[in-house]
Amino acid sequence: MKVLMFCDFRGNLGDMIRISKIHAYLKRRCKVEVVNLRDYHGSWRSMAGRPGTVAHYLSRKAAGDPLSKYSAYEKLGKDVLRKKIEQFRPQIVWAEGVIQGSIAVDVVPSGIETVVDVHGLASAEYAENPATPLSDAYLNYLYDAESKAFHKSTWVLSVSQPMRDYILGINHIGKKGKVLVVPNGADPQPKTAAFTTPMRVAYGGIFAFWEDLDTFVTMAAKDKKRPYYLLGDGPMKAHIMERMAKEKTGIYYLGYMSRERTLQTFANMSVGIAPTTKNTTRHVACPIKVFDYLACGLPVVTVDFGEWGRLVAQHKCGIATTNSDADEFMDALDQMSDKKTWEEMSANALQLIKKEYNWEALLKPLEKLVK
Repeated sequence: MKVLMFCDFRGNLGDMIRISKIHAYLKRRCKVEVVNLRDYHGSWRSMAGRPGTVAHYLSRKAAGDPLSKYSAYEKLGKDVLRKKIEQFRPQIVWAEGVIQGSIAVDVVPSGIETVVDVHGLASAEYAENPATPLSDAYLNYLYDAESKAFHKSTWVLSVSQPMRDYILGINHIGKKGKVLVVPNGADPQPKTAAFTTPMRVAYGGIFAFWEDLDTFVTMAAKDKKRPYYLLGDGPMKAHIMERMAKEKTGIYYLGYMSRERTLQTFANMSVGIAPTTKNTTRHVACPIKVFDYLACGLPVVTVDFGEWGRLVAQHKCGIATTNSDADEFMDALDQMSDKKTWEEMSANALQLIKKEYNWEALLKPLEKLVK
């Protein structure tokens, strides 16, 4: 079986972690080739080698098309994918992301299956971002891309049951058999956390609006009992750094780390924090950071919202609060400051990853697609 993976990612944050795990799983069972569009548009030098794409962009822009950039991106994706399909002749084109899925279903020939892995809802992430002026044209473009990818693909992977419910509700798709839930997870770690006093509190991941990092900063400013550590990067970095400096929070910013160093750092912490906004973007999500925390033996403080919040509460591997609120989170930390309580939660976290939420177990349903 030959599988052509079609994606556009870089770095080691959640999306790329999921892609790399799926790639490794498929590679043990199939012949796999990866097409990463980032290699074709990641720099001016790479774009200089695509004169047709550049000309398309300039002509659409001159005509006043507000979506000229996205139209050119689609042309680039379709040109690259057509050529790779012709060369590799796969049985499956595996698109990582909705935009990649919408491109794939337009160009994949009859007889080749298409799988679209949906990490998140681009339309919700755009529409719900308070820092972004809304463009109706772009929002409709995202809605159309999602609808096309969901309807025309052979299979859709979703990261959660709420995501599956959302997908099935798009224009009454109704094909329940084609939407498969494959949650995110983590690998058991050789080094795990130990109880410390005072407890070291960590957030690690993307700095995006849906993560509600402002609550983490507010906690650190108010909490005089515990040290706070922050690692990662993202579009809200400048805002978060400005708040940290202005409010003298004392947060230790550790920067953007490799995957290996991130997990090693988590193992030296005491508690993982996962604040969140309450909206569609997060309701359908499955944040990998939560499972990384658990794999390192960190009890998690998060919100009773989305599947991961219920998971933390149900398995007693942390505390899920009512709101993403600094005072509620600090009360949860106080409850965890008892060594016996912390050790029970840490042990439960490690068992949950070992028995259920490890990547090897979670990706087993992919056998159904390959067969």
